[in-house]
Order: sequence, then C-alpha cells, then structure tokens
Amino acid sequence: MISRRSFLKQVGLAAGGALLAGSGLSMLPGCSAGKKLEKLAIQAPASPPSIALAKLVHDNAFAGLADSSEFLLWKTADEMRARITSGQAHISGLPVNVAAALYNKGLGVQLANVYIWGILYLVSADENIKSWEDLRGQEVLIPFQGDLPDLMTQLLLQYRGMAL
Repeated sequence: MISRRSFLKQVGLAAGGALLAGSGLSMLPGCSAGKKLEKLAIQAPASPPSIALAKLVHDNAFAGLADSSEFLLWKTADEMRARITSGQAHISGLPVNVAAALYNKGLGVQLANVYIWGILYLVSADENIKSWEDLRGQEVLIPFQGDLPDLMTQLLLQYRGMAL
C-alpha cells in the first residue's frame, strides 16, 4: 500500500511536471525565458486537488522559476478571477469553464492540466435524503453561484423536473 506522503509527492510532481512540461518560464505572466520571477503566486480553491499545489510550494519545488513562491486559497470565484486578470496569480487551479471564459475574453490563459477527481458531491446531514427527489421543497445551499457547482446542480434538478 502506498503511503499518503508518497502519494502526495507523486501527485505533486505529476501536477508540477504537467504544468511546466515544455513551457518553461515564458508561459507565466510577467516572466520571460531565462529570467526568474521574484515571487511566484499560485492560487487554488480549498479542495482536495489543491493539496498537490500546496505541497509543491511547501517543498520549494518552484525554486528554478522564482526566488520564492506562495500558495493562495481563493474563497470566491470573483477573488480568483480578480487575481488572474490583475496578474497577481501566475498559476491558478480553477474550473475548466472559467478558464475557457477567460481565454475567450482575450486574457491569454494557457491550459496546463485538467484535473478530474469527481469532486462534485451532494452532501446532507439528513439520512432521509437519498435521491434528488428527496430535495423537493428543501433548502439547498450551493457554492460558487453562477459557476460549475451551481450550473451542474441546476441542470440536474431541471432534468428531474425541479428548479432552485
């Protein structure tokens, strides 16, 4: 059995390798080939896939790209978008649909990796809720209004003849 430490290291190295493979420094905002950044800012949501990026920052894995690096958690989609559009974040973990929208607006974002772990879950403390139908008439809290969790939930409810 693989240890958690070994797993995180492998995931981190794979994520970092995929992120940097064939791109070098020139793909990072504010950086040209052969020149290190003073500080590399990496942002991601508070979610399991972000652990790999946080570990890479903790282990100083980006020393070849920048003098220092920092890991930032974004709590809202607006906070995440603001850091990207202002150039405050060089690397971002974000939903693919948001990256596509930013690219279509001409922001020049580049896709380095698509991370899929099946991280959209319906969770309830009520043991009687076992299906979507059990949600009829109930209050449902959904994070990131207007983004993927909200859009997917609305689509699935609509498919079952319900709405928020």
